[in-house]
Amino acid sequence: MTLRVLDKLLNLVINARTLTGVLSMILVPISLYMVFVYAPREASMGDVQRIFYYHVGTAWNAFLFFGLVAASSLIYLVTRKERWNTAARTAAELGVLFTTLTLAAGSLWARPIWNVWWTWDPRLTTTLILWFIYIGYLLIQAGATESVGQRRFGALVGVVGFVDIPLIHFSARLWRSIHPTVIQPNSPGMPPEMLITMFVSLLALMSVGFFLWGQRLMIEELKEQAEVLRDELAPASVRS
Repeated sequence: MTLRVLDKLLNLVINARTLTGVLSMILVPISLYMVFVYAPREASMGDVQRIFYYHVGTAWNAFLFFGLVAASSLIYLVTRKERWNTAARTAAELGVLFTTLTLAAGSLWARPIWNVWWTWDPRLTTTLILWFIYIGYLLIQAGATESVGQRRFGALVGVVGFVDIPLIHFSARLWRSIHPTVIQPNSPGMPPEMLITMFVSLLALMSVGFFLWGQRLMIEELKEQAEVLRDELAPASVRS
């Protein structure tokens, strides 16, 4: 019963592609307007601070999709259903994409503020490690077309790699870090206009992410159906 519910949730992601696509087309322009017009100019950093809204959004989405990788990989390891390995692999592609955007946006922000493109700050370093972990995961999966054992090993990496995400979150507290912690436990640390803009930008990127994930899942299912149809239509001599 639980697996059936999970399969329905995965189908929902695929079937909601139109909805998430429409939401993306609505929310992305709204977020751009809010970032560059509605949100006030930050007093000390100036306009470069506006990178923050998408920097936070891409980081959140990276963690979200790597969480989906870990969950889907765990389901695959338990059920051995290839559909869930596909779900994990496609989610990892988006996680790596959002992590790349996070690192790029962070560098663009750091250059005028810290006067360097990159510094080995604990949060930056642990985020880079996360990027390498899931690049490695995708490489394992890319070479596992004919190997069930290798796919299972890749799934294990997908689960274990998630451990780095709590480390990223707490790195600024565990070690000396120059990376700002914007939202404090008892205070948002910013005016309401900035906070609203951040959440709208986050939702916009989430809708884009789930739209792309639904598209990738649909493509993979169509590829599988095409392979089944090709095998059914192939002459018996070719199949043998």
